[in-house]
Amino acid sequence: MSDDDLQLLGNNIIIYAEGLNFDKITPVKAKDLSNLDLYHFGWNIWNYFKAARQDRTAQFLKLTFAEALKDVEENTIKRHLKDDEQKGLIKIMEDLGDF
Repeated sequence: MSDDDLQLLGNNIIIYAEGLNFDKITPVKAKDLSNLDLYHFGWNIWNYFKAARQDRTAQFLKLTFAEALKDVEENTIKRHLKDDEQKGLIKIMEDLGDF
């Protein structure tokens, strides 16, 4: 991920965590990450912030990683947030405080 995309991702996470209007989310490009990795990322931030329902998390992922998830429905994203917990580059973290 480029430095610019990383900065945008940080801004998007703030929007998500503060429950702000998702119209302000800017898509980013995530290189070398599978959809499973993106789902795990979504589950981890949902679990950490407890800021929204998982359907909002799916919407956040769909908007943030628009290119990678263009062919995936939000309901599908939501259903697969915690699939194959220890597979992929991004693992499910039950407690990010331990990270």
